[in-house]
Amino acid sequence: MKEYRTRCPNATILLQGIFPRGKSATDPARAKIKAINEIISKLQDGKNVLYVDFGEKFLSPDGSISPEVMGDYLHPTGKGYQIWADALQPIVDKYFPTAKPERDSLIKVNS
Repeated sequence: MKEYRTRCPNATILLQGIFPRGKSATDPARAKIKAINEIISKLQDGKNVLYVDFGEKFLSPDGSISPEVMGDYLHPTGKGYQIWADALQPIVDKYFPTAKPERDSLIKVNS
């Protein structure tokens, strides 16, 4: 990350937590993922390095993962990717707002 910061000092870096995996809330991988995400979260600085964890958005109220969201309980399905995109969109909008053309830069066409 240091090399990237040197080359792109004004860039915003978005670190995302590892998604949950395994069908049930008691899957052993969940504890490992939680520990890794805690380490990743400490890399954020609140300015140029941000951390977000969308993991809970993939879970049912009981903590399980639906096969509709992750068919193999690891890789997102189309519905899973939509959940991810919907969660990510506000961050993209904040840091990469749609550019609006300046009034003076519009090309006028004579008819």
